[in-house]
Amino acid sequence: FNFIKMNTLNIIDFKTPVLLFLKVISIMLVVNLIYEIALFFFEPEIVQYLFVWNPILCGFIHSSPSHFFYNILLLFILFLPKINYALGLKKVIGYIILISLICFPFIALRISLPFVGVSGFYFFLLTNYILSIEKYKLGIRILFGIFMFSEIGLMGNNDTVSHLCHVVGFLIASTIYFKKNINFEIVSNKYLIKKQIK
Repeated sequence: FNFIKMNTLNIIDFKTPVLLFLKVISIMLVVNLIYEIALFFFEPEIVQYLFVWNPILCGFIHSSPSHFFYNILLLFILFLPKINYALGLKKVIGYIILISLICFPFIALRISLPFVGVSGFYFFLLTNYILSIEKYKLGIRILFGIFMFSEIGLMGNNDTVSHLCHVVGFLIASTIYFKKNINFEIVSNKYLIKKQIK
């Protein structure tokens, strides 16, 4: 199976996403290890406030080994498209923290439950990839839009899933995409107008 020829995923180098994936899970493993060690020395309530209620760290910790495995499996899949692995390590970490920071006021006000894991960032990556697809893009975007509306509808549920983070990840990726494309169209139009005048 040749990943280099997977044009639908727009992959040109299998080594790059794997390296990025390994760097990110290494950070997650270190943070989770510190979290587990802290549970041996401090009261669980204190550790919860230090990690779960910490918008810088909560996106990197996981509630169980199965949760961690599920997260890294999805992360690996979503890093395969070039548009996602091209973000690089700094931007990946930045977006994980940004999503947590945006969600944190809702958690502090008890509007949303505290969360751990990077599911919000998965929705950022998924949206980033969906919006980059050119073939059948209208149909794909409509289906994805319906899916996201269902996520918005589930935001009030106490089902231990942070639907708020999913929606925030979706909104950040969508905002970046449309802002970039609108700016590109404005610059292109200005160039065409100048060319016509000349």
